[in-house]
Amino acid sequence: MKFFKSLSLFTLWILVWACSGPSGSIDISTKYSLDTLLIDSGASIINLEENLAYSGLSMDGKKLFHFDPNSLTLQVINLENAKLEKEIVFEKEGPDGIGDWFIGFKVWDDSTFFLQGDNRFYKIDLGGNLKEKIGVDHLFYIQEELTKSFCHTGFSVLQNKIYNVITTFGTPEFELLIYDFKEDAYQLKVIPGSENLKSSTVITYFGKSSFTYVTGFSIVDFSDGFILHNRSYPQIAFYRIDSDSIQLINPASSFYQDVPKVDKVKEVHSEKESDEFKKELEKRMSFLIPLWDEKNQKIYRWGYKLSSTNTNIENPEYDNYLFVMDIELNIVEEFQIPEVRMKPYRIFLVDNQIFLYHNFEDELGFIRVGFIKR
Repeated sequence: MKFFKSLSLFTLWILVWACSGPSGSIDISTKYSLDTLLIDSGASIINLEENLAYSGLSMDGKKLFHFDPNSLTLQVINLENAKLEKEIVFEKEGPDGIGDWFIGFKVWDDSTFFLQGDNRFYKIDLGGNLKEKIGVDHLFYIQEELTKSFCHTGFSVLQNKIYNVITTFGTPEFELLIYDFKEDAYQLKVIPGSENLKSSTVITYFGKSSFTYVTGFSIVDFSDGFILHNRSYPQIAFYRIDSDSIQLINPASSFYQDVPKVDKVKEVHSEKESDEFKKELEKRMSFLIPLWDEKNQKIYRWGYKLSSTNTNIENPEYDNYLFVMDIELNIVEEFQIPEVRMKPYRIFLVDNQIFLYHNFEDELGFIRVGFIKR
């Protein structure tokens, strides 16, 4: 069944020149190609409900580790032969128990990964063994400045420190929590640009209760630090380990503008109003978690926004873009990719190609974007 389905996928092979920006400084020496790849999962099912939110590549980029938080199963997918290679089931309880609630996943090396749970971080090997459990929950009980805060999804682990984005209940305010788990000491860094998130935040009131919608940050390893990235605005915050500082950079592009400045967070009183607000947000440019290509010293950032030509409620189309940045976070190339019309969720860098995740009728697949220098 899967064999015939993979043959029925129409393969695209399109060569398109990169576009130059208004300043004329953006390189136009690259063209791109597109084709598709379908993963053979055999008799197993790859759960795509979370759109690969709990996934990461092996160190050599040849395998994809995909964690299913519902079944507590890690699936190892071989990208060279496009097959599900093996599955590892983890324990919920007991000495190696990892619980059942997660908001983050990060590959540590080819035999170990981290899961982020409820104010806890679990270091686990591929044998299903819990190697280390690091808790930060006590900080939010005993530190007055943290009592109204909670851990968000972005995190990284370097040596004996955990870097985690935290936010305050009911606000679009974010900080970087740096926790030394050997010394049980922490520090906070304000993430510049967080104030821009007011325009993409909505508070929905249900009687005496309320729910705040705000897009969170991701942390991407980069050069001598890491990128603090939010999908709702084009600015990029760069944390430098050596200077222990955060710099906000605003890459210039011909495809998007700065987010509008507002004085107050949007407040609504029904789920319908909230959904309408979020749909309006999709008309602006949003961004996927960027990729750092250490070998070529480049960053790839995928952008998307709701198409103005097809806004069908049941099956809307999206305009997709790819931005290539240098190590100084300047955009050196930018593309609109008109052949891709769906809403994107995750990208990976494999053999100098961008693998854009796509759900092909509940089968895991990728649209591969290759680059050709003229």
